[in-house]
Amino acid sequence: MKKILILAILLIVIIAIAGCSQQPTGQAIDKLQKTGKTTSQPTQEESTTTHEPSCNPDWQCSEWSECSKSGTQTRKCVDKNDCETKVGKPTESQSCVYKPKTFNIGDILSNKEIEFIVHSIRKTYYISEYDEADEGKVYLIVDFSIKNIGDEDGYYFNPNNIEVEDENHYTYSYSWDSYNLDKYFDDTTVELGRTKRGEIAFEVPKISNKFIFILKSGFLYEREIALVDLGAVPNPPEIKSATLTIDTVDYFWYDYGMIIDGKTGLGSISSIDVFIENTGTMAITPKYDVLITHGGGTVFSKSSVDGFLIYSGIQPNKKESDTISLLMVSIDSPGAYTVKVDLKNKGEDVIIASSTKDIIIG
Repeated sequence: MKKILILAILLIVIIAIAGCSQQPTGQAIDKLQKTGKTTSQPTQEESTTTHEPSCNPDWQCSEWSECSKSGTQTRKCVDKNDCETKVGKPTESQSCVYKPKTFNIGDILSNKEIEFIVHSIRKTYYISEYDEADEGKVYLIVDFSIKNIGDEDGYYFNPNNIEVEDENHYTYSYSWDSYNLDKYFDDTTVELGRTKRGEIAFEVPKISNKFIFILKSGFLYEREIALVDLGAVPNPPEIKSATLTIDTVDYFWYDYGMIIDGKTGLGSISSIDVFIENTGTMAITPKYDVLITHGGGTVFSKSSVDGFLIYSGIQPNKKESDTISLLMVSIDSPGAYTVKVDLKNKGEDVIIASSTKDIIIG
């Protein structure tokens, strides 16, 4: 019995010693806490699972567009890694202050497609014998050119692409009277490497003096691509001047060969042919004052007599002939007659030019 008791005590002591040998010492515990390492073995799940790296977007953006008149500019941003996320995507729109770049006459304005130049400007009250500016208005004529430097399909120009803006910010489209300009810039396609030059007219108020020329682009011509400061453009002086020459006087005389009722014959003056050269800056719609005298007395006097030019007028720097119809002015005796014609503009009393011609009747 005593042996059994001793063996039991020894067994308990051995078990206690074995249990203590499996626990870490105090120094070992401190070391584990400092290094963060443990002696535990990974589980089967931990040892077989791998983690894929996350997708990192690589955003690349285009340059900002020019500031639009609405005060906005845009750009396009694309993720080169195609992560299918918008995380970290830069903004593609921002507000801006619209300050269009303005050029001067003679400057070359260029983009990827064209080179554009305004060569000169002028004002006039007429374009042709059929085209005169309305009352209170004047034609502003712009001479410009377009060179195609990059459009392989040909750069298409339409007069609707352009307009002018005055100092009061009113805009004016081209006038259809432009068609009668000698160098009219019609709608056309400018081939690659070619240059097209011509003129366009705008009918603007005479009170407007400063202008900006605007070239537009786009399907509805909504995008301004060129602004040219035309500066102050003075109106041409309003001068009505002309030369007038009586060419022929058409008359008839029949001699009785005897004295009848104290008269030796009967005659008449039916018309006067004249030449007019307009040397002023304004068109003239002719009206005539006619005076015919004989022997110190007045045979015929009438104001505001029409000629054929009453229907068309005569433009500056033009020469025209006209016929003044008198509807048979009766002549009672032969002899020397003086015919005088004064030229006036329709509706005005100022004499522009005069001419006198002596004729012998009978």
